Amino acid sequence: MARHIVVGDLRVQQIERKDGRRSWTIVWPEGTVHTEADRFLRLHDGSGTQRTYAYLLVDHLRWLERECLAFAAVQLRDLERYMGMVGA
Repeated sequence: MARHIVVGDLRVQQIERKDGRRSWTIVWPEGTVHTEADRFLRLHDGSGTQRTYAYLLVDHLRWLERECLAFAAVQLRDLERYMGMVGA
């Protein structure tokens, strides 16, 4: 599988810590951190699941953007539609 940089879309960003550990966050196309996503991911800093959560979360955030749904305005019905779309 070819690896490439995602341009013009939300993306997962790996952060190399000084102690050699890695963390993961989500950044906007211009490179600024997605505050709400980062707040959630920091709860799992250092865990083996943080990277997985980041990739699942960025997929969901991209879907919200494509559906023109504001992050703070998402309703249960919106989440049900998303879950149906991904086969959950």
